[in-house]
Amino acid sequence: PVMDSGNLQRFYTFIYDLQFSPCGKYLTACDNFGYISIFSLSKVLDSVSNRNPFCKWQASKSSLYCLASNAKLLFSGGNEGVKGWKWRTIQKETGGNEPLFHFIPPSNQQKEFSDVNGIAVSNENGVLYIASGHVAYSLDIETQQIKETYNGHSDYIHSICTRPDSNQFMTGSEDGTVKIWDSAQTLEAVHTINSERKKSNGKSSQWIGCVTVDSTGEWMVFGGSCSPTMYKLGSMSCATVFDVPQKITTQTAIFTSGRIITGGSESDIRHWGRNGDPISRVPTSLSHVFSIANNSYNSQY
Repeated sequence: PVMDSGNLQRFYTFIYDLQFSPCGKYLTACDNFGYISIFSLSKVLDSVSNRNPFCKWQASKSSLYCLASNAKLLFSGGNEGVKGWKWRTIQKETGGNEPLFHFIPPSNQQKEFSDVNGIAVSNENGVLYIASGHVAYSLDIETQQIKETYNGHSDYIHSICTRPDSNQFMTGSEDGTVKIWDSAQTLEAVHTINSERKKSNGKSSQWIGCVTVDSTGEWMVFGGSCSPTMYKLGSMSCATVFDVPQKITTQTAIFTSGRIITGGSESDIRHWGRNGDPISRVPTSLSHVFSIANNSYNSQY
């Protein structure tokens, strides 16, 4: 049988990132067709038959790869730069068809192909950190003006995150390194970590797909073609390397409830203790896990 365009699109839809709303009542997803979908958790969890988004709009004409949020705005990043959407508008179920702002990184303005692969909000200084191509930017959220530009990676940055209660942020790149930056000190990375190379099909590969820091700001986990690795940031020392099969790559990792959860090029989501011991493997219906989100805003869900 031949699928119609709607079913065909659903069949080939990839959810690249997830983000909970600040109130913890809504889950946001972005996909490779440029759509943002908002789900009401109360409705989704109350009825099996009511799992459609209550609000969905095409935020980009091409792929959206990342989401971030603060108390007022939802941010999306992809092939068309970064856009900011008002939560108040979204929660009224009127959609977010008109962004509050649209930021295009300078590399895109020069017509170079540099997708926005990662964004992260720093509530400490009102800045949105943006990973575009091999460059990171800090954007003043209030004025939508670039504050600083951070060069140092030799290939595309896939992931960016902030360190709580500090001026530091982290980037993970296709060049196989994790870099730690301090916006209060210098435009150069203050630390660089080289990931271990992994052989796949006889070939050596090295890239970082995700980097995350726990709520205390003391521990960092990164992964990609290398096995997920945890660092103690105070001493900048490797604490543990998680034992995953060599063929598995890691696309996402989070800290939650005293454990680390990772996902990537397999259907299972893996739970780990902070000592590196495996706790469980949770099967999913997915062939590949691009994002895992933890609702830390609302204990009801």
